[in-house]
Amino acid sequence: MSLASTEQHGMLSGLEEVIYEEGHEAVINVLNRSMTSMIGRHDPVLCQVLGSAVQAFAEFDGDPVSAARHMAPRLSGLGARHARLGRNLDELNLAFVRANAAVNRGLKFALKREAPRDTQSYIRAKIGEYISALHRHARVGWHRVHAHQQASSALNAGDPADESRLARPSDSMWLQAVAAVDNMTVDDGYRIVVATADSVSAGLFEHEETLCAEDPTEVLVPASWTDDDIGELADAQVVASAAVAVAELTQTAALVRHGAELLHGGILSDERVVVPCDDLLGLLVLHSSPRLSQMVVAKQLGAWDSMTVRRRVNVGELVLAWLESGQPINVVARGLNLAAQTAHSRMRTARSTLGDAMDDPRQRLELILALQTALPQWRDALKPPK
Repeated sequence: MSLASTEQHGMLSGLEEVIYEEGHEAVINVLNRSMTSMIGRHDPVLCQVLGSAVQAFAEFDGDPVSAARHMAPRLSGLGARHARLGRNLDELNLAFVRANAAVNRGLKFALKREAPRDTQSYIRAKIGEYISALHRHARVGWHRVHAHQQASSALNAGDPADESRLARPSDSMWLQAVAAVDNMTVDDGYRIVVATADSVSAGLFEHEETLCAEDPTEVLVPASWTDDDIGELADAQVVASAAVAVAELTQTAALVRHGAELLHGGILSDERVVVPCDDLLGLLVLHSSPRLSQMVVAKQLGAWDSMTVRRRVNVGELVLAWLESGQPINVVARGLNLAAQTAHSRMRTARSTLGDAMDDPRQRLELILALQTALPQWRDALKPPK
């Protein structure tokens, strides 16, 4: 139950009513100092997860169940990392005891002085539930990795103290360990799923048929899963590879991750929840070199520099839809809800500026890639400043 739902009991209508605007930062600072003191050094990965957990509680208006579900992949990954680095479960449990105490200290600076005492007690109780739920998710991650460690030393084949980033299920070191324990072979097929934002959904990360490691942005799903299967469990956009053998997972994952980064950064645009990586291959080649992207856009669309941005978007969207569909212009116009006269006018503009590129097979491919690259940037330029 969120704090907003307690209004019927006369307590409050939202978390912001009783927490200072800078209160969340105060809690995060106390948490970070406590964890740094406990482990004897600054841990940027840990601090990032702790900060996200505090923000999630605020974003879900104090609902511990929803906030914990949102954070589940990240806490499970944190617990898995704790095990990989050779730390035992008692240390993990102690960390959450310390975290609970630190949050309660931080609340002294975060709660408004005028907040009723019963409201403050209610918030502290909900935070206690939230921390307990996060603790459970972290223990699940620790136990999963610890079980693999009992059967295989491959998880520590590299430097066990390497904390530069969280392990991913597509990492060769991780795959060696899982293969040894779960009898995977090079013929086992998986699809790599990477989130375009902070993490995949808890439904994907914790499903019994998926493989995950520490990094909450990546999971492996069975080769037999369709885009619809993935979409049923995804609550935010992901990029998914085709089915690949275990031996090819690590290299393929780098491409999928690059596609997710381009979508997250707004360099590419796609409204689908599940974006097949195969649909991005041409753009991935183009964006493997920023200079190459610039050259292709300049070559194919340089003649449009004198147009207004709005005009470039209007003409560009029509030309791209026509090139990609191969349909007559009247059919494309209907699909875009454009009047036929408007569509023909925009095509005349395109032909007068692009010339033979619209009909030459090699240049058509470059033109498609150039438009796919430039259109998201032009659309962003039309958005009002925040």
